[in-house]
Amino acid sequence: MSRRTWLVSVSIVGHLAVGVGLFASGIWKLEKLDNDSRMAGIGIMTPMMSSGGSPADLPAPKFQKKEKQDKKIAKNVQWDKRVERADKPAISETSDEPGNGEGKGKGPNTGDDIGPPSGVACAMPPCVGDLPALPEPPTPPDPPKPKTVSIPPQVMTALRTSGETQIHPSRNVKNQIIDDRKAQVVGTLKVCIQTSGAIASATMLSSTKYPEYDQQLVEAVRRWHYRPYLVNGVPTPACSAVSFVYSIK
Repeated sequence: MSRRTWLVSVSIVGHLAVGVGLFASGIWKLEKLDNDSRMAGIGIMTPMMSSGGSPADLPAPKFQKKEKQDKKIAKNVQWDKRVERADKPAISETSDEPGNGEGKGKGPNTGDDIGPPSGVACAMPPCVGDLPALPEPPTPPDPPKPKTVSIPPQVMTALRTSGETQIHPSRNVKNQIIDDRKAQVVGTLKVCIQTSGAIASATMLSSTKYPEYDQQLVEAVRRWHYRPYLVNGVPTPACSAVSFVYSIK
């Protein structure tokens, strides 16, 4: 046997051995796959029957027809008929011809427009003619003045803060009193004070019968000062009587 024939024989035997081995290995893998217990299967669940039977015994589903909603919209709105005002001026159409109004100029209007009544300003511009002057706003009234009250002489005396009270007559008046043989002279004044306590007025109520002495008393009282007289905490004008007695010893 030649060397070439021997190599071919060996090659054929080797290929057959390899083929047999591959075939056996494939069959072994297939059997292993068939014996694998971890394969998962897909099953169909059959509903449980309370008393046996089949799915065909189940009642047929009933379908209810959905009621259509009424889409009608209630129309309760009542519309009033538009009423044209009788006193509304008619709108005149414009024209290129001269107007026949009372004005001196010429314009596109017909001249038939009616202006506002006398004393009433037009509602919308442009306005024709002179507009009436607006009335002046009313002047607010003055606040009421506090009413003057009369108080006893003792209260008036307690309010006095300064002023000469020992007012002696002049030498001429003293001589007249002595000549008249009078032991004393009495005079009474009405004294009124303001809300600030200042003297508002001083007038004679009962004269001393000596005009010069009366004037002397009035001038002296007008230089007095008082505290404000309060009524419920509010300064109030007040008046009272103040008497003077002059005695000759």
